[in-house]
Amino acid sequence: MINIFLPKSLALILICIGIILSTMNWVCLFQSWRQKRFISVVPFVGAIPLGIGLLGFESTRTFAVLAIFADWGTLAFLCATPKLIKEAWQTSRFRLVHQLKAQSDCAIYTLRLFKSGIFVLKIEFNPPQVFNEHGAKMISSGMRGHWQQDTTSVILKEYRGSRETILTKIDDSTYLSKESKYPENEQYKYDSLDNIEFQIEQ
Repeated sequence: MINIFLPKSLALILICIGIILSTMNWVCLFQSWRQKRFISVVPFVGAIPLGIGLLGFESTRTFAVLAIFADWGTLAFLCATPKLIKEAWQTSRFRLVHQLKAQSDCAIYTLRLFKSGIFVLKIEFNPPQVFNEHGAKMISSGMRGHWQQDTTSVILKEYRGSRETILTKIDDSTYLSKESKYPENEQYKYDSLDNIEFQIEQ
């Protein structure tokens, strides 16, 4: 068992802070369920002070580990950790098959294809592009989906819903994109991948 010395008043303050912050994370979970939209929580901010505070009292030290379960932010993070580790490995440089780049009048595209059949695309806008009716501007955007390859093309699919792009091979290092299933009524086409010439870098 961990034994630490804390003034009782400080331990009590930490417990109160931990309870308040943990409660806020649970409220975020409830609001996400009620409003049917994702509201992010913050891991550790509730569990750490609560756990340390519980260690400050001999009668509650045994229960300090339960601070993990009292804080939804920490519990959710620990549950998601295996998936996060898997995704990080799937898109690590050790799994990279090809990297392609393209440039248009307003953006630089970096497309990475991984052995797991997953692709990651980063778009950097210069100048920033308007993406909604309020005039807000975006400086970068990202997409993630699946890819497959045959002798003459690379197919990007299952990103941004059901969108699909075919990269047709022009020569040994050049591919030209043709996107399908892009929303027809979309006013702001900042993330369209149609008619872009990609060059293989590696």
